Amino acid sequence: MRGRWGARATALAGVMSLGLAIAVAIAADSGSQSRAQVGTESPPPASTSEPALTMVPEPTTAAPTVAPSPSTVAQTSGLAWVELDRYALRPGEALQLRGGGFAPGETVRAALRDSAGERALGDLAADGVGSLAASPLPLPALDRGSYTLVLTGDQSGAVVERRLTVVGFDPWVVLDHYTLAPGTSTGLQGFGFQPGEAVQVHVDGATRPLQRAEADQQGELRIENLVRATPADVGKHRLVVRSESGRADLDTTYEVLPFYPVMTLAAYAGPPGAEVRFDGRGFAPGETVRILLGPDGRLQEVASFQADQDGAFQEAGPWRVPYNAQGGELRLVAEGEQSRVARDQTFQVVRHQPWLSLDQTSGPPGTQVTVQGAGFGAEEPVALSVAGRELATATADARGALADVGPLALPQDASGELELVAHGQETGAQASATFFSAQ
Repeated sequence: MRGRWGARATALAGVMSLGLAIAVAIAADSGSQSRAQVGTESPPPASTSEPALTMVPEPTTAAPTVAPSPSTVAQTSGLAWVELDRYALRPGEALQLRGGGFAPGETVRAALRDSAGERALGDLAADGVGSLAASPLPLPALDRGSYTLVLTGDQSGAVVERRLTVVGFDPWVVLDHYTLAPGTSTGLQGFGFQPGEAVQVHVDGATRPLQRAEADQQGELRIENLVRATPADVGKHRLVVRSESGRADLDTTYEVLPFYPVMTLAAYAGPPGAEVRFDGRGFAPGETVRILLGPDGRLQEVASFQADQDGAFQEAGPWRVPYNAQGGELRLVAEGEQSRVARDQTFQVVRHQPWLSLDQTSGPPGTQVTVQGAGFGAEEPVALSVAGRELATATADARGALADVGPLALPQDASGELELVAHGQETGAQASATFFSAQ
């Protein structure tokens, strides 16, 4: 009886040992698969607790051996990694990448995937430890959008995917000036173009380009003196910058304003013979400006000069007020031969009553005197005489005055009341002063 129960107990113990060994093998297989999928590079830490008690079957009972799953050996993709120097870029730019975890020395194939499919980019070589050294990966011309960079190991089957965004180019242009006077010009600057991109500039819908240019390596372009305005261009104009690749079609506007010249005088009043100089701006660059004198319908040209390249002039002239001009207003008109816009100013001719004075009024014959006077023409020659004898000729200043003329010696043979006469040679103005000569 005891022998029969002992045999049954021994058999039961063997069955239990066999079941436990199978369970342990299955658990080990499952744990191995789990670690392979998450890419664990190091074994789990050793347990610090006491080893678990394991039932050992009797020698007469052999426990079955469970082989590891083939998928556990092949799945190494979780160990591979790739890092990019950027995840957003523009067309034509190259990526820099580095990585590791691939099979030593294997070929890593690079491809780019989008909604249209997948295209090969080239092959990279892992080194002896399965790393990818930092290296450039050229990309083809791409439209803006999202892409997936796929790297696949030839031997390991490891696959790494990284998302890329192509932001594209957003070009824009500015003009140096948006309002132009006829005869002036403007240039153009552009930014954000693709390096080396060719563009054409069209004005007012013309099919033939006004100019052609290429962006530099920074995607910038510069065109000097793109448009030079003429008097016939007065008005608004549309300017289009069109990329020859069709990527950009940019437009802006500029306006050519009519001439609005301004003319001023250096002085607005003076005596007959006064010099008048002119300042002006807003005329056509380099044009001839005529100065006309007189009322409407009877204008006569009295002077002319050239405007500079900015359509300006400064202290141009001079024009001299006629010596025979009567006191009152003179109308002066400036008109450009191209701009054809007249601008006028008024000059006031001032005629004072001529006068003369001596520093002394009596003395012996031959006395020397100094003369003061005014009311003559500007810079006019003035003859000084006594009893018909000319003593000297003086020149009036810009105000028509005589200042400290002399000393003048009076005649030795004249006595009594002498009249010294000053006579303007251009205006005819005359004044006199009396000297009493006593023996």
